[in-house]
Parts: sequence; structure tokens; C-alpha cells
Amino acid sequence: MDLDKVIEFVLSRQNEDGGFTICKPLPSNLSDTFYAVRILKILNAEIPKEEKLLDFLRNNNSKDLHSLYFVLNSLNDLGVKVPDYSDYLIRIQNFAERDDSGFFSAWKTLFTL
Repeated sequence: MDLDKVIEFVLSRQNEDGGFTICKPLPSNLSDTFYAVRILKILNAEIPKEEKLLDFLRNNNSKDLHSLYFVLNSLNDLGVKVPDYSDYLIRIQNFAERDDSGFFSAWKTLFTL
């Protein structure tokens, strides 16, 4: 596999806002940005527009678990000290433990298989 071509492809998915999308001309999104950053870091590639990328990640207002995962791991991969969301995550965990609807127990079962 030609790793330079992989890097070139991933970099071609970066938008002007610093984030990434798998399908141009769609806007950047957190999951594609996470995977792009992870691939580029594994391959020791330089990431252009890093300040814009950091702004894209830091200015994301989503507080759902998937978004937090993508933002925090992307920031961590970029060597940035990540915000402390432990209180927020503990509240979600406490809510999940009290949930009678079965929603969180279904997720728990799914992720412990």
C-alpha cells in the first residue's frame, strides 16, 4: 500500500474550517475529523491548518457522548490538554443506572459483548 497516497487522500478531505469530511463538498463533521486526525497521526503526517482544526474541534457545541468522544480523542491525538468532562460523564452514568426504560441497559449489553 502506498502510504503517501493514503495521506494525500486524507488531506484532500480537509475543508477550509480545518475539519474533515469523507465526501466533499459536504461540511466537516466530528467523526470524519477524528478518523482523519488518527490516520494522519499514525502515519506521522503533518496536518495543515492545525489552528483552524483546533478551532473547529473546540467550537463544537455538541455535548452528546459520540461528539465528546470524537472531540476529546482528536484533541488528545493533537497533543492538546483535553477539557475535564468527568462530572458530565458521571451524571450520564448515574442517569443510566437509574433508567427504567431499558435504553441504557440495551447499550450496556451491546458494548459488553
